[in-house]
Amino acid sequence: MSNLVSCFGRGAAKNARALQAPRTAHALANSGNGANGHDSNDTNKFDVTAALRVNNDSDDNDVPSLRTKLENDIQALEWGTFASSSSATHSGNSRPQRTTSFSSTSSLRSDTAALAARIANSIDCTLDPGTPRYLASAMEDSTPQCRLIVTAQPPFRVVHASPAWESLTGMKREHTEGRPALSVLLAAQSTQLEGVDNLMESLHLHCRGCATVTCRASSGSPSSFPAKVTVSPLIDASGDISHMLCVVRPL
Repeated sequence: MSNLVSCFGRGAAKNARALQAPRTAHALANSGNGANGHDSNDTNKFDVTAALRVNNDSDDNDVPSLRTKLENDIQALEWGTFASSSSATHSGNSRPQRTTSFSSTSSLRSDTAALAARIANSIDCTLDPGTPRYLASAMEDSTPQCRLIVTAQPPFRVVHASPAWESLTGMKREHTEGRPALSVLLAAQSTQLEGVDNLMESLHLHCRGCATVTCRASSGSPSSFPAKVTVSPLIDASGDISHMLCVVRPL
């Protein structure tokens, strides 16, 4: 009888540890959270991963659902860290960043900043005079700039084309809007792969970037032309990066 009690006690303790681990990991992952959600600078990815390994040794029926929740939390935290670091680096605002001792978070921030710097320094990415920073200003049709305003998320569809776009390319606005930006911009024979990669990376990182590429034209001769395309973030009324701006300047 005493052996049975001892065996039961060990099993219960094992289950208790397995269930406690995800709760402890979840608390660590959320340490420093305010009322508005996660603070990505306080994430401890290694403790969460260790908790998942403990769950693998447990036979409790609730562990699969807890494991799924933790995995979802990890993914959300990692994406949140990436987005916040890229926005803080490229928004133009010098907001102080809290230091963190977690190597995974600091490494991700450093990698993002290094990639953005490489894109910006690849060629001169200085914005042309009159290039807006805010969405409302970018929508003005009176501008002589050839502009495409695209969504900030893949596939970066065109939501607005300026009248200068029609004049330069011969493509009607109604045939341009709603399509992915790069499929509208690039001619079929465009072979500047490094430039195309720079534009894609800039769109994904919500940062400034530029490239010299071959753009397409639907009418006139020739049917394509070399142009400098500059990409930059647009800020909406709430202060968030909601869209990206593509300015096309023929060379």
